[in-house]
Amino acid sequence: MPIRGPLATLLAVAATGAAVVATNVVLTSGPSDVEQPTAALSASQSAYGPGAAAPAPAAPAAPAAPAAAPARYDGRTAGDEVTVQVTVDGDQAKAYICSRDKGIESWVKGTVADGKMQLSGDDGASVDATSDGKAVFGTATAKGKSWPFAAAVSKDAAPAAGSAPAPSAPAAPAQPQQQAPAEQPAPESSYSSGGY
Repeated sequence: MPIRGPLATLLAVAATGAAVVATNVVLTSGPSDVEQPTAALSASQSAYGPGAAAPAPAAPAAPAAPAAAPARYDGRTAGDEVTVQVTVDGDQAKAYICSRDKGIESWVKGTVADGKMQLSGDDGASVDATSDGKAVFGTATAKGKSWPFAAAVSKDAAPAAGSAPAPSAPAAPAQPQQQAPAEQPAPESSYSSGGY
């Protein structure tokens, strides 16, 4: 019985497999995987001795912290004369001062440094305040009058940096799982179990 045919097929499959593996290795390895600079190799051998192990590579740097979301504070003056809304975004801040019946409505803006803010508007309004990340306390001035105020983190805004995150919505109830249909038995084969 000649075995040339199966042997030739086996050799052709082995050659094709070797070609696929070689192509995969070449295409997936970068130049740094293929080449090793001899200067770096000799430097590591001289620094650590010919049989010494090289030190482990340095750990990757930690990812940068994401920028804090703007924080919004809502409050009122001590005598309930005006409302004050302050938004702090990094080292910038803006505030809105208004009253329902006194005709006061002003926008002010400015900078924040070490929790202290000095905000001013084109109409002469101003806010001088301090913030600890949980509240803002200060003085609002508009239309020639000044009022002390306190403003807490808004319930409608993202939490300030360093404060606890807002509670998340409750998870949706789990849906009942459907059972997969039972497997049908395979039909009997018409092939015999013996040989080719």
